[in-house]
Amino acid sequence: MNVKTLLINILFFSIFAASAQQISFQTNLGKISSGKASKNINQIYFLKTSIIQHSANGHVVFAEKNSIQSNASGDFILNIGSGKKINGNIDSVNWSDDSFFLIIESDTSKKNQEYFKYVSNLRIPTELNQNNLEGMVSDDQSKGWGSIVIPNSKGRRPKKITADLSTQYVNIAYPADTYPIYRHYEWFDLDGNGLGNSFMLTYSEKTRHEFFENTNKLGDVKLYAKAFQELQIKGLDHNIELFLTQPEKITNLSETYAIKGPWKLIYFIEW
Repeated sequence: MNVKTLLINILFFSIFAASAQQISFQTNLGKISSGKASKNINQIYFLKTSIIQHSANGHVVFAEKNSIQSNASGDFILNIGSGKKINGNIDSVNWSDDSFFLIIESDTSKKNQEYFKYVSNLRIPTELNQNNLEGMVSDDQSKGWGSIVIPNSKGRRPKKITADLSTQYVNIAYPADTYPIYRHYEWFDLDGNGLGNSFMLTYSEKTRHEFFENTNKLGDVKLYAKAFQELQIKGLDHNIELFLTQPEKITNLSETYAIKGPWKLIYFIEW
């Protein structure tokens, strides 16, 4: 496998962006408002959500208005792409093209809301060069879960880890029928503290893309609310250790689903 192969793989996922889903982002109202909105927990709050290309002050590729309701702790899930569109189309964003930033701010058209603005780095571009490390692991080389250990020859923590996971799931009641799962994970840690932002794209039905901040988790594998598996980062220094959690059976609407396999993971490490 070489850089050309990875580039083809990235372009493959870009093509599928034409049928992209919403982006799920779980966060805290007090966090994004620096405490200004803390008094509004358990109440409906009105937001403007934007995706900006290249820089935090760059081109707005998508914007919408959302209403959310946090729980007693101020936590809520924002499904980006589910609100009232202002401009752009989230399904048309070419995620492989550039850096992208997420801006969440209070909707100024609503009265009696204290204004705040929160900016987060959603994605950084992939740098294809010969100094990076790429490889592939599949279930004929490793068991269906556990550690994937990649030697770290650079002596420092990586800036970005990209992983593409493909597998299959089955409805236990109809085991002859299997269905594919494709996940594209991008985790980046610009300050090298071991916790980064993770942007995950899914190309399976009934799922959403996901964004996580300040985490050592690349993302999960799921069809519904609960995940079958998680892909985590367990180590970054002497070895880069990715960990695929043990699969769980998931029941949804009285139907039980399980990972069927085989699975394959392609990784790309950048310093």
